[in-house]
Amino acid sequence: MENSISYEDFVDLMLDPDTTESDIEKYVDIDIENSEAYQPRFKFKEGAIRNPRVENALILNILNSWYRRKRNDKYKRKITEGYSGKIIVSEGDSWFQYPMKLYDIIDHLSEKYAVYSLGAAGDWLKDIISENEYLKAIEKEKASVLVVSGGGNDLVGSERIKNLIRPFEAGLAPEEYTGVRFNNFINQIENQYRFLFTSVYEKFPSVKIICHGYDYSIPDSGGKWFGKPMEQIGISDRTLQQGIAKHIADRFNILMNSISQDYHTVTYINCRNIVGSNRWYDELHPNDDAFKDIADRFINVIDNEV
Repeated sequence: MENSISYEDFVDLMLDPDTTESDIEKYVDIDIENSEAYQPRFKFKEGAIRNPRVENALILNILNSWYRRKRNDKYKRKITEGYSGKIIVSEGDSWFQYPMKLYDIIDHLSEKYAVYSLGAAGDWLKDIISENEYLKAIEKEKASVLVVSGGGNDLVGSERIKNLIRPFEAGLAPEEYTGVRFNNFINQIENQYRFLFTSVYEKFPSVKIICHGYDYSIPDSGGKWFGKPMEQIGISDRTLQQGIAKHIADRFNILMNSISQDYHTVTYINCRNIVGSNRWYDELHPNDDAFKDIADRFINVIDNEV
């Protein structure tokens, strides 16, 4: 590879406060094979690093934190430069922080608002709650809005989907593939979101919370998170796969809408039928244009309801 650098120079590049995302992206890429559902992993581009050392894995693991820090540096600059608008704390999965490749929801929101980002690709809802960073950030940054994205990793991370739906059985309609195990999953997500919403309301009763559901994913043939796990339990028909994925998204969205009705400080955003059939980056993530359209729904709520 032309313009390859030494391992030591790459470390220095990461530590340099003037380093941009495009500087980093000359040397690293998304590792599709080893990525999890809403948790993209990194790898060095072929020949990008001369004499790579054993610490490569460590460097790549902290890239997610590097992207988060860069985003929050932008937040701090906006505040320092006299920003007087709404302050937002964001917490969630890779719909809120997809390092490299995609211009996600928070990237779009950060163009207009000061957004303090806690999101990390790969976050599970239970981890978001147990780490409890959002309460500290709301207090420290004096935020008036919390935006939350979570539950996707809990559903399809580590091929979990094949353990939550029934194996293929001739004659079953898509909605019949979600039985007791899936219902238990939905109940678990409900309990976790209710805990999160209540914890914010009890400490910050004036803070507006914005949550969302996911759009209708389209399983790919051999796709890592929907297509392949379904095939492994005998569900290979693409139309049936899509029907099951649609039903799952509907169940999740119905849940989020229902929970939001019980909290006057919570607004649920319906993201269904925004991405369509040809604006997916992969089975789980919209492309940049679709992410912008989703972000516009957040902006509408923030501008008109907060």
